[in-house]
Amino acid sequence: MDTKKEIRILKRRKNGNSAANLKWNSPTMLFIHFVVFGSLWAMHKEIEDLFDIILFLLPPIIVYGVIFLQKKYAEIEKAKVYPDRLLLKKNNKNMTIEYKDIESVQRLKGPITGFKVTTKKKQSFYFTIYLERIDYIFEAIYKFSPDLIPTEDYKALKGKFVSSDHIQAIVDKPSWWKIPLYQVIALNAIIIPLAFSILLLIKQKDFLIIRSSFSFLFDNFYVLSLKILPLLLPMIVIYQKLIKTRSLKNTKEKDNKKRDFAFEKKVLLQTSIPVTIINIFMQLMMYSYNINLVSHILFEDDFSRFNILGKQKLWIDKRYQVNSKKFPLTTDDIVAYESPDLEITLVKIVGLPGETGKQIIPQGNVLVIFSSQKDEDEAKLIPLQQIIGKFSEQPPILGENLEYFFLFG
Repeated sequence: MDTKKEIRILKRRKNGNSAANLKWNSPTMLFIHFVVFGSLWAMHKEIEDLFDIILFLLPPIIVYGVIFLQKKYAEIEKAKVYPDRLLLKKNNKNMTIEYKDIESVQRLKGPITGFKVTTKKKQSFYFTIYLERIDYIFEAIYKFSPDLIPTEDYKALKGKFVSSDHIQAIVDKPSWWKIPLYQVIALNAIIIPLAFSILLLIKQKDFLIIRSSFSFLFDNFYVLSLKILPLLLPMIVIYQKLIKTRSLKNTKEKDNKKRDFAFEKKVLLQTSIPVTIINIFMQLMMYSYNINLVSHILFEDDFSRFNILGKQKLWIDKRYQVNSKKFPLTTDDIVAYESPDLEITLVKIVGLPGETGKQIIPQGNVLVIFSSQKDEDEAKLIPLQQIIGKFSEQPPILGENLEYFFLFG
């Protein structure tokens, strides 16, 4: 056996570099989190329930949890595998592990695939999927000291390490946009929802109050992109499972540890095309049925004059417009009014454009009374464009139940 010739040089994968460097990445990630979510709550002006608080605090907990759990598993930057030893670069330090000095080899328990090597000097080294092709290290140790690893465990774990490495290799590229799986995710979760959000803005800008095109696009993009997640996540799991199964089969039956690129491409197409078609169909349905025409708003105050209690979410049907033939507003309708300072309240219509009563109501305005007003003589003129929609006690169902599912499901 030529112990001077290296078997393979292994390098830390891209995601391993990220895990090892999370210490400096985490403040950036946390800053982005607090800016994004802080901005959203600033726009909505309040945190409505416990779920919002959990949503706000959970990402920092996860980030630092990942730092704590994963950093030690990604410390090895490079490994040169020889028949009788390992040359490692760990935390910018070079070190050697002689196989004859290894006391035990243990499989790691938990979500991270890999194994732990303990030397007779009680030094511990973690070889995980953050380092490419750890099966070469595992195989070299087994061939040098078969007694350290039971044969059945060796065969089973070798296949597991190879298949897990193939899954990691799929996303191990310098630029995420060059990764086919990420391209599919970006198409379905970003590009398609954003395109339909823009189409909705163009379609609805003439009959809805849109004070900020950015907010309108963001809110719609958020809703539309969330709809596809229940399909994307199973697709990713199935895609990875099929590739892993093929790798295990090739390793076990043919001792073939190479990636099957043709099979990976085929599986990605088979799993992604149905999801993309369903996604486009869902987006078309929501576009056709005009989402945004119904909303629910939380009011803190009571509207005693209208016999409506506050501190609950009330439904607003935005289909109702003064000039709408199908859903016209009429006198005595209770509607949501958005003031110039963006505060929303409920008012009662007592006069429509062109009507003549105690006063002539000019076109483009309606005469309303507020719940706080005691006398109808105190009615005020407000612009039609500040009427959001009609108050509804129950969730309005727009047409068929299928449409209701797409709006609120």
